[in-house]
Amino acid sequence: MIAEGVHYLPADPPESVAAKLVGVTLSDLAGKGAKPVGALLGYCLGEGDWDRRFVRGLGEALRGYGCPLLGGDTIALPAARARVLGLTAIGRAGPRVPGAGERMRRADRARRLTAVAGIRCRSWRRC
Repeated sequence: MIAEGVHYLPADPPESVAAKLVGVTLSDLAGKGAKPVGALLGYCLGEGDWDRRFVRGLGEALRGYGCPLLGGDTIALPAARARVLGLTAIGRAGPRVPGAGERMRRADRARRLTAVAGIRCRSWRRC
């Protein structure tokens, strides 16, 4: 989810807001090695021109990742309220999904490499 005034400015172009929403959502799938299968949108309807531009930008961004919009839900937004937008991505795992143990080993290696690079720590095991 992204919120107006927190994750984007009210004056930002709706197309770029849509691209950001798609990007932050699909990056979660990519982080697990999954491919997008589809997305569900939670959308607050506001002013017509902004909505049309957002939907156009959303379609372009989703097409760029080969991710169809499968459905979602809308509500009417009272005037002068900040927009909150949600996109849920559904993905399919690849042949190899990194597990928690692998992520921990990578994090441990990064701490050790940081210690070698010259940052002081109490021991090699706890940096």
